[in-house]
Amino acid sequence: MPITETRNDAITSAIAMIAEKGPKLLLNRVNFSLEEDGVETITPLELTDLLTLEGDPNDPAQVEFRLALSRWDQTTDAQWLSEAPQTATHPKGRERRAYVLGKLGFSEHEFDAINSFYPIINAGTIVANPTDDGRWPWYSSERRKRSHYWDVYEGILKRRGFDADAIVALDESTTEIVSRFADPTWDDTYQTKGLVVGHVQSGKTANFTGTVAKAIDAGYRLIIVLTGTLELLRSQTQRRLDKELVGFENIVGGIDLSDEVLARDIDYIANQDADWLAGDKFVKFGYDPESVPGVPHIIRLTKSTDDYNSLRAGLSTLDYRSNIRNQQKIYHPDNLWDTPVRLVVIKKNATVLRKLIKDLKQIRGNTQDYPALIIDDEADQAGINTKKPPVKLNKEEQDEENKQARERTAINKLLSELLGILPRAQYVGYTATPFANVFIDASDVDDIYPKDFIFSLTPPDAYMGGRSFHDGHLLLAPDETKTPATSNQAAYVRNIFSTPDTVELRQREMQKAMDSFVLSGAIKLWREARGSKGDFKHHTMLFHESVRQVEHNTLADEIHRLWKRSDYLGFDGYDRMAELWADDFVVVMRELTQRTDSEFPDPRTHPVPSSFDDVAVYLPEVVKRIEDGLRPIAVVNGDKDSEYTQAGADFQKGPVWKMLVGGAKLSRGYTIEGLTVTWYSRRALAADTLMQMGRWFGYRPGYRDLVRLFIGRNVPASARNPKPYDLYEAFESIIGDEEEFRDQLEQFAELDENGHPQVRPIDIPPLVSQSLPWLRPTARSRMYNAEIVQYAKGDRFKDFFYLPSRDPKLSKNRDNLTVMAPVLNRLTEKESFEYTTAAGGRSSYNAKTGLVPAQVIVDALSSFEWSKPGLADADIQFVREALSKGSITCFKVVMPIPSKDPVMRRVDLVETGATQFPIIERNRRERGDFSGSSRWTRQPLEDQFTKKKEPNDPSSRTTGAVILTLAADQWDGQTADSKPATLPADVVNPADIATLFSWALPHAAAPKGKAGFSVRASDRPNAPTVEVS
Repeated sequence: MPITETRNDAITSAIAMIAEKGPKLLLNRVNFSLEEDGVETITPLELTDLLTLEGDPNDPAQVEFRLALSRWDQTTDAQWLSEAPQTATHPKGRERRAYVLGKLGFSEHEFDAINSFYPIINAGTIVANPTDDGRWPWYSSERRKRSHYWDVYEGILKRRGFDADAIVALDESTTEIVSRFADPTWDDTYQTKGLVVGHVQSGKTANFTGTVAKAIDAGYRLIIVLTGTLELLRSQTQRRLDKELVGFENIVGGIDLSDEVLARDIDYIANQDADWLAGDKFVKFGYDPESVPGVPHIIRLTKSTDDYNSLRAGLSTLDYRSNIRNQQKIYHPDNLWDTPVRLVVIKKNATVLRKLIKDLKQIRGNTQDYPALIIDDEADQAGINTKKPPVKLNKEEQDEENKQARERTAINKLLSELLGILPRAQYVGYTATPFANVFIDASDVDDIYPKDFIFSLTPPDAYMGGRSFHDGHLLLAPDETKTPATSNQAAYVRNIFSTPDTVELRQREMQKAMDSFVLSGAIKLWREARGSKGDFKHHTMLFHESVRQVEHNTLADEIHRLWKRSDYLGFDGYDRMAELWADDFVVVMRELTQRTDSEFPDPRTHPVPSSFDDVAVYLPEVVKRIEDGLRPIAVVNGDKDSEYTQAGADFQKGPVWKMLVGGAKLSRGYTIEGLTVTWYSRRALAADTLMQMGRWFGYRPGYRDLVRLFIGRNVPASARNPKPYDLYEAFESIIGDEEEFRDQLEQFAELDENGHPQVRPIDIPPLVSQSLPWLRPTARSRMYNAEIVQYAKGDRFKDFFYLPSRDPKLSKNRDNLTVMAPVLNRLTEKESFEYTTAAGGRSSYNAKTGLVPAQVIVDALSSFEWSKPGLADADIQFVREALSKGSITCFKVVMPIPSKDPVMRRVDLVETGATQFPIIERNRRERGDFSGSSRWTRQPLEDQFTKKKEPNDPSSRTTGAVILTLAADQWDGQTADSKPATLPADVVNPADIATLFSWALPHAAAPKGKAGFSVRASDRPNAPTVEVS
């Protein structure tokens, strides 16, 4: 064995020896092992070098060290902590990490190298009710020593090459989730209800599988998993749980496999499953769990080929009475640990749920004693209704909305009944968006409301989500050219400006998108041939252009005709591909390798071909794979399983290299594997973009730099309203809303100065409403109990951009500008503000400024007219209270002046006299607000006014900052015109100016942000909703 490998083995073994007991001198144990093997010992510096050596991210020694560090970082009750200083007892802090590294024998000058290579992982944010009644925490490190199924699952993830940081985050998040459950051995009954908020296509199945594993180890014995509405998705979930957790021995269940008749009862033998036949794909324990004391075996009540069916004569399968000893309850420790687990994986379907409920009711054993876990993998299945009131739905959309509402109501009632039968059941919903139905529609959520906890997962760096496609969080100067090295938009987004009427332009743009699909496929094959790490099995493109199924076939025919004309193996095709390579792909690939930020976490794993000819040799193979089968396109647009098992759409059967056409009915939960290029030009409103855009989110191992999103920038809003609709801007604004909301959760999850949670789970709906003012109210007969009465965003700006319509009958532009006049009149200075750009350079902007008393600002905002009454009330109330305490005294008001061709105008108001103000362009958005303030405008002001002040800092600790913007907002008879250049040259009508306002509060006033709540029903402070009389 090579010396390096021997050293790595010694390090891995030494870490494994101390992982459970706590950090101890590592070098001594490593060198003892090396001496036994007759290998030269290593020095402290060599040990640090081996543990921080760049190279294989799945190096066994580094993976084990990362996992051990994580356990030591986050534990709260380990015995070894009893000797730690008080500052090191807090989990996941610098002091804890320093104490751990010291105990391992590292010197302080080695800490930086280790901490840089192994940062403390943040698995997510939890908002939870305080568990201070003496029963929690029960899920202690001692209790977690029962870890058979978690150890099995963690081992599977390691063997699959799962990123070590992702395993760390999974371990931490699942421990946090299970610790919120009731202890299954308690005599008292308590039903926890929680929600886990993931990200679209981010692998939430791994999280709930880990949660199920730990729940089984902890003592839960009935596991019910609710999946999507398609049998295909249910079957996939069952198969994954069987393959990675249930295991070979539990599936076989003692059957003699040499008996062919009996063996056919095993679904994976009966259907000749390729992974089962391979022999090493399904996890194997090497022993029958039923024969090991304290390790429960698992009985599957559903199979990969069968959803739940009424057991009838087999009802005893659900009866636990045979496991009861000494007249104790089933949940008593004397009975619980050896009691087998029943696993049920069912569609979230009313008919199937009724069958399960009926069987549970007929069991003679007492179901009230069953420690059960219900995992709802589609907690927001029915979608949310975010359409604005004026929007008319077509019949197809209305029918679908009504159908979803009926199904949601029926299922929620059945879930309520199921929870009533199983009072010891713990309910955990999973959703891909924080704007889940349970926070928006108060009509039928009480029984499944996540009253105990809400956990927002942090996706790994490898995840390609919403922020990967826009630049709102990146700092770009107004005159800075966007390049792939500095801009996600430049790297991944391509515009569609064509409409159905511009046929030639449409064909050119669609040809470029299709060419991108073919060329990226060739680059994948080039990388795969060179052993580059990545997943190149599937290669797909999605066309999403219409909600109507009848139009999908027409689109598929159009795509097919274009494919036939594309001449990919001829001269025309070669020339187009060479041009696309030179103008786009090679530029993006090379420039992205310069990025080392989280937007492109590991460019070294993405080798770049030296020339187009290196790639061109793979084009025939790409074309061959795409054309394999009936044709290169598959239409996937329905609710039937046959849609997803057709050739070219079933990712379970083999490699899929196809262009897929789908629509709004493309089933939730159906993952398009290998998705690299997306064409999205469907007319959509906020709800549709929210739910459908995420199709291009996910993990893109080995080909992140090849991803392209072709998106409509000029889509007609409707047949009756020809106003162009910018889908990219709509996408950007909704992603911004979601990021903003997750940031709020993270801020408010911290305890306040009295050690109490700032936000409880029942307080989330008003925070959602605060983040989404454009949501229409629902369930007028029922409302959420919590109301937000004070709000402050810490350390950053908050925009107030929701203004009434520009329609002259509704507009309040003149009124708003008038009440802001006392502020405008104080802008008597001119200053310059510097900031750092995304490329690392320095730039600046000029602005009109003034120091304005906070009371003047509050008075102005209090008289402001918003599109939603009371929009800023909670914010204003916080500042009023801060004024009375003296923690806010004034605001630095800044009105930026564009550096290029500024439009300066006098406003026709007596109150502002002859003063000229800069008028800028800000677009009214479909949902009722304006496009936001620029990152480059905010950064220098946030740095100066909202950060924590050093003791010797002379600047005021009670001064906040305001960005005040006057935007062109003329009425052309049908819609608003946002171009400043079209305003009159001298005096401007105040009705044609929108007043946009953003503020950031001084750090001392709200160091962690602040949210204050009250309840409508003071006699029921913990009720999620209340009836409205």
